[in-house]
Amino acid sequence: MNNLSVARKPHILLFVSPHDEDHRALIRILRPVGWSLDSAFGCAEAIKSLQTEPAPVVIVERDLPDGSWRTLHNRLIQMPFPPKLVVTSRLADERLWVEVVNLGGFDVLPQPFYAREVLRSVNSACSRWDEEWRKAHGGIEQAACCAPA
Repeated sequence: MNNLSVARKPHILLFVSPHDEDHRALIRILRPVGWSLDSAFGCAEAIKSLQTEPAPVVIVERDLPDGSWRTLHNRLIQMPFPPKLVVTSRLADERLWVEVVNLGGFDVLPQPFYAREVLRSVNSACSRWDEEWRKAHGGIEQAACCAPA
C-alpha cells in the first residue's frame, strides 16, 4: 500500500459488510458532509480494495461471510501504516468494545447507525490516523484525511 496516496486522497473510508442496506445507510450519513465511502462485502474484497485504494479508516461489520472483524484486523496490522479500524454490530456491547480496543481497533459503532455517532467515530479515527501520519513523516507532508469540506 502506498501511504502517500492515502495522504493525497482525503475523505475516503472503506466499509466492509455483507448488508447492502448498511452500505446505503452509511452513504446517506457520510456523503453530505464530504466523505467518500468505498464498499467491500468481505475480508478478501476489503484487502484487495485497500491495495488499490488505501483508506485511513475502515469500518467493518463484526461478522463477515469470509471471516470476522478479527480476520481483517490481523491483515491490517501487517500493513506498513494501517488504517484505523471501527467495528460495527447490531449486538454491540461493552464486551465487544473492550475486545476491539484491547486488540488495537479504534472504536465500536452500534447499529442501527446514528449520524451523530458515526460522524464522531469517523472524525476521531481519522484525526488519530492523521496525527500518527504526521508524526511518522516528521510533519513534512500533512495528510489530508481530516475535516471533510
